[in-house]
Amino acid sequence: RSLSGHRPARPVETPSSAPRHAWHPCVRPARRPTDCDGAPATSAKNCVRAAASAGWNRSVGNDDDGAFQLNSDFRQWGVAGSLLHVPTGLFIQAEYIAVKMTAADNTVAGSPLTAVTRDADRWHVQAGIRQNFFGIGATSLYGEYGKHNDFGVLNTVSTAGVSSVTIGGAAMVGDNLRIWGLGVVQNIDAAAMDLYLGYRNYAAEGVTAAGVTSSLNSIDVIAAGARIRF
Repeated sequence: RSLSGHRPARPVETPSSAPRHAWHPCVRPARRPTDCDGAPATSAKNCVRAAASAGWNRSVGNDDDGAFQLNSDFRQWGVAGSLLHVPTGLFIQAEYIAVKMTAADNTVAGSPLTAVTRDADRWHVQAGIRQNFFGIGATSLYGEYGKHNDFGVLNTVSTAGVSSVTIGGAAMVGDNLRIWGLGVVQNIDAAAMDLYLGYRNYAAEGVTAAGVTSSLNSIDVIAAGARIRF
């Protein structure tokens, strides 16, 4: 998802459900069968499995901005898809999510807040290979890249409808976050267990109304662990 964080889609076996928001480093494409959905094994060499999903939601309510109560209308939609070449275990999966947020303070007389609409979007792609190299279960190796646009200023409405986040004293009007990473997941079939190890780099930039761009400190994250499926 990602998604802020972002969980990788689980192609074909479990289609991803967009939008997604929480990252988990486990990548589990479909298990490699001896044929493709019941097709004769002789034709499996050309088998490609595909999955896709889409979602939409809307949230209307009040957000506390500290000094004021904002009436917000938050809408988002997303799509996701994945492809798996069964004989080789090569896979690719991607998702896209777009968000629109409208907020205004109608609860405090004389509030300086004005109605403001902000848009944000993000996309994420993963590709890799999944094979049973060691005989104990499938090994997944993957790389990933994604970009988030304007999520940093999406919910930071302040006076006059501008962001309360500043760069060098100037209000930030835009931002982007780039993510890239590598990872490995080892399945242990006898224990219904996944062992995972993943690395991600996060690099962000902010933009002011004057067009000044400032790079923020990048973050490196390493995640490792195990999961048992019941």
